[in-house]
Amino acid sequence: MELSKLKKAIAPLSKKSTWDKLDYLYRRWGDEKEYEDFKDYEMVMRRLVQSPIKFIKATKRPFGFTVLVIGREVRFFATAKKLGWETIS
Repeated sequence: MELSKLKKAIAPLSKKSTWDKLDYLYRRWGDEKEYEDFKDYEMVMRRLVQSPIKFIKATKRPFGFTVLVIGREVRFFATAKKLGWETIS
């Protein structure tokens, strides 16, 4: 699959508001993981994803979520040094 098609398909998730929310969740989880349920974070991440993109799962390590878009799994992630996405299948 052509990278430009994939980038276009994930464009609704690649906006500043998504990255800001993911960064906020990552930092909050770092501070509150002993007290809060990760399922609450998963629900927020799930709401970031709109059809036709399909939410697959949220993960603690790497912190973020995986989606299915045009037949490819794509992981959106946050670390202490960067926010990004990568194809995983």
